[in-house]
Amino acid sequence: MARMKFVAFGDSVVWGQGLRPEQKFVYKAARGIAAIEGVEFQGSDLTNRAHSGASIDTSQEFREEFSRVWAYLWDNEAGRQKFRQGGILPTGTLPQELSARFPTVLEQMREYAPGPDRSVDVVFVDGGGNDLNFTRYLHPESTQAADLEEAEQILRDRYRRLLGEALMRFPNATVVATGYYPLLSPDTDMERMKRLFYFFKDVAGWQQSVNDALYSDAQPAVLAALGVLGVLLVPYLIYKQAMGESTPKFQDVEAMVRYSKGRVWQIYQFASTIMREEVLDARSARLLFCEPFIGRENALFGPAPKVFESYDPDNMADPVAQERRRLADVEYQKIVRHFGFPGAVPPYSVTDPWFTGVYDHFQDTLDTWRQMSFLHPNEAGADAYVESILHAYRLRRSGSLRGTILSRGGSLRRENHIEKSSAMSIATWRTLSKIDFARVRITGTLNLFRYMEGAFDLKLRLLLKHPKGERGPLDLPIRTDAGAYYSDATGRKFYDEKDFPRNSTLTRNYILLIDKLRESGGDTLFYSDLSAVELCGTVVPGAQPTYLPEKFGSRPAAEMNRMFERLEISIDGGWNVADVWSGVWEPSDGKVALRFPVT
Repeated sequence: MARMKFVAFGDSVVWGQGLRPEQKFVYKAARGIAAIEGVEFQGSDLTNRAHSGASIDTSQEFREEFSRVWAYLWDNEAGRQKFRQGGILPTGTLPQELSARFPTVLEQMREYAPGPDRSVDVVFVDGGGNDLNFTRYLHPESTQAADLEEAEQILRDRYRRLLGEALMRFPNATVVATGYYPLLSPDTDMERMKRLFYFFKDVAGWQQSVNDALYSDAQPAVLAALGVLGVLLVPYLIYKQAMGESTPKFQDVEAMVRYSKGRVWQIYQFASTIMREEVLDARSARLLFCEPFIGRENALFGPAPKVFESYDPDNMADPVAQERRRLADVEYQKIVRHFGFPGAVPPYSVTDPWFTGVYDHFQDTLDTWRQMSFLHPNEAGADAYVESILHAYRLRRSGSLRGTILSRGGSLRRENHIEKSSAMSIATWRTLSKIDFARVRITGTLNLFRYMEGAFDLKLRLLLKHPKGERGPLDLPIRTDAGAYYSDATGRKFYDEKDFPRNSTLTRNYILLIDKLRESGGDTLFYSDLSAVELCGTVVPGAQPTYLPEKFGSRPAAEMNRMFERLEISIDGGWNVADVWSGVWEPSDGKVALRFPVT
């Protein structure tokens, strides 16, 4: 009987951190695709080269520091020198369940297929989560402008190269690029998050790791050890340092939880949007982008979590916790033998501050390895990936209109299956397609945005032709749920207000991942459901926005604060449902509602 060939590359999510082989989503998705194609599937048909901690790519600085800190991975100096010059650390040098940045995702593909491999039918690939420096993004003193500009530069370039590499090395394969999911969201429980922070405040090694990550020469390698846990621990410990306290006060932890939830949710939205846009720009009929239906309610400590929530390294609850602990202990003994911990063997010296830092680093790495399943998809989360992948694959297979359009629909659910004939037009497909995300762009002065965001509770409202059940219009809160950034007339993004001492004209961009928001999540929304969209706001009682000095004193400040030059609302990155040149944001009876019919 005919067989198919599957291969997977990526980080801990594609690897299936914390799950047994038959529970991993790449295994289940490969089996499901084989069934769709009517062919037999065996476990040996799938090769999973992904591993925990992998980034798409790294800097040369990181590579050199990694070769120093992780020197025990090489049998001889020649091998280590070859790695420093760009050589590949073979997959399996470190168990895939234990995190390390190498081999990178690009190297995994190059190792498996030095030249084009036409024998592979389906490639699963992800990357980007470990390329972003969450230590920087979550620092209370960092600016959103700098954070998001770095995310734009690093992630967009690397993700574009990742997709290009996969398409080039596997010219006959369907490439399934899997996205990520919200680690934290507005639905994350405050009390459970505070307990998490209090748990880690007593782990001295973690505090040392964060200090090293921020201030030491070994910063890149130390950050690799923090991994996804840095998303939560770094902001907490940095906040303590910013407050000048060795012991956190209760209110500080609560402030840090609020800060972490908002910032992680926002960064996730930007990263997801960048990936979706790059998939569209690739314009390949062989490329599918599949994000799981893991919404805000499914994030850590949410009402219906689809991630592993246990974090005590001595009491992990995932299916492979004991095996991972055994692997971690075996690997740590190799490290001890190489360095001579707690003493030192030549050429190392216990009096060398770098050596002391490496010792602390690996002490913490041992705990990190033991608890690596924390925040990763549990079996329900893995099934959410499978659901998305199989639906997108069925859609691609059902007609000739494929990758460029279908890549938007990665989060589509099984019950949304569209039987598309080859004669179906793009316009018809869009009408029947599920809505993924919306973008609102407003061009005006900084004082306009201070007025709108400071004096109003802003929402994007979706009005439905046929409200389902008892539901009426869907209100998507912009203040709490939207990713937001500035751009100027040249298209440059992520300016911060602090860059402008006086009132200036910019464009404010809001991104709402509709398929991830509880207000719409779980219930399918199609283009054909929409009758109109509204940008609306209710005056916040007692709000007193502050304004920047005007550049042109001849124009009244109050008038400028209400006028916009352009307003655009688009769906899924391309379909404009509103495009208005000039208008006024003027409340009536304490409310503003700008309505645009959907045609």
